[in-house]
Amino acid sequence: MAATREKEILGKLIGFNTISDGPNLPLIEWVAQYLRDCGLGAQHIHVQRPPAAEPGADIHANLFATIPAGDGGTRGGVALCGHTDVVPVAGQSWSTDPFRMVERDGRLYGRGTCDMKGFIAVALALVPELLRQRGALQKPVHLAFTYNEEVNMCGAQLILSKLKEHQCDGCIVGEPTSLQFVIAHKGAAAMAYESKGLAAHSSLQTSGHNALQATTEMLSHLFALRKRLSEEGPFEEGYDIPYTTVNPAVVQGGIATNIIPEHCKLNFEMRNVAADNMTTHIHNLDAFVAKQNEAMRAAKAPEGCGTSLRQLVVIPAFSSDPPARC
Repeated sequence: MAATREKEILGKLIGFNTISDGPNLPLIEWVAQYLRDCGLGAQHIHVQRPPAAEPGADIHANLFATIPAGDGGTRGGVALCGHTDVVPVAGQSWSTDPFRMVERDGRLYGRGTCDMKGFIAVALALVPELLRQRGALQKPVHLAFTYNEEVNMCGAQLILSKLKEHQCDGCIVGEPTSLQFVIAHKGAAAMAYESKGLAAHSSLQTSGHNALQATTEMLSHLFALRKRLSEEGPFEEGYDIPYTTVNPAVVQGGIATNIIPEHCKLNFEMRNVAADNMTTHIHNLDAFVAKQNEAMRAAKAPEGCGTSLRQLVVIPAFSSDPPARC
């Protein structure tokens, strides 16, 4: 593999450990300086920091930069979008340092080479040529690089204000898709359910309240919902599984076989097609939890017993309308 500007930039980007829970700010600052060194005016480079109240506000940032059109215009045009964070490496059998790019047999290895610092490197490598040909640009070209895509999409939500401000005509998101066009993605909702009971010795069954009981009811409800969605939809073509999925994933409860469980937690995820409203699903789940609590009160469950449901992450589904499709 010949030495290229893209490879040099990618090696630098891989060198930044940007696992989502850690900082991406040093990488963003390096990119901003790279753009200045290329000759892009500072007024066209914006490092966007999260709200102070957001966890990690002091270590995370987006970058939004604009290469103006030949007439100086900065509105419209296309945005090249990518996330700078990567997934963890702990517990994985890497044979090399995941944060040092290695070339072997014509391939480049390192955390993020594919998802998705490779695309960011390609976009940055284009900047000098775009600046040289700026006079011929009919519309501006924007760069939009975000944080925490792998966790909660906070960076993407924040950078929407910049995309709206510049009225971008469209975005190219360089996620690895084997060079196939992707014009839709499912939404996702990660939920945390908790049941609180009353502990007692297992021989004193009527003295306690088993927290697992309500959790099994929720599990049955989720599996029934999963079955109904697989049979009745709504369906959307193009996906391997063309309907909303439900995944009860993690259950934690109880401490010993001779103790009535006092707590039980259940984490689950739903991934919805655009035609299926996640807000409606969450509303229905909240109603199910409310009915559980009402039933416990009617049965005179011990004080403090009950269930709750909270949202961990909610990401909207997307499907482009026909005129936007390639």
